Amino acid sequence: MAGIILAGGAASRMGKDKALLQWGDTDLLGNSINILREIFDEVIVVSSTVYSYNVKYVSDIYNGQGPLSGILAGLGASNDRYNFITAVDMPFIDIRLIRYMQKMTEGYDIVVPKNGEFLEPLCAIYSKDCIDKIDSMMKDGQKKYLHSLRRLKLYILDIMIIYVTNIAFST
Repeated sequence: MAGIILAGGAASRMGKDKALLQWGDTDLLGNSINILREIFDEVIVVSSTVYSYNVKYVSDIYNGQGPLSGILAGLGASNDRYNFITAVDMPFIDIRLIRYMQKMTEGYDIVVPKNGEFLEPLCAIYSKDCIDKIDSMMKDGQKKYLHSLRRLKLYILDIMIIYVTNIAFST
């Protein structure tokens, strides 16, 4: 399994590159890379910018089309069937949760946490089996996650149940 970080985006709302925002003794991108390297041999950054980190870089397939395009590019660049995907602006990645999610992958397109009523598709494990489906959705103009995810076989983890019962951390 590889770790994929979506670090694209036009910085239109913030006005500067989120990946380079200071986070502790590094920046958001460095933080994500450091965490994912604890778990994965390969880390891929999806961005039109090549940063100073020694990782594999790949650009969006459909420029300016949002995170689904980044997911598609990352999956295509990976050598692994299953891949953990996160966004660069999600600095609180929980390694224990990822390891728990890894156990649920077989037979599913996506293993995605749910927090209350909301799915967390940018903290999820995606199978390469999603590539053709996501590409088809992109070509059909569907860029929204909720519409897109309905076409895929999901394993949904309720984060509150996992954390309250401590299930992910006792196995």
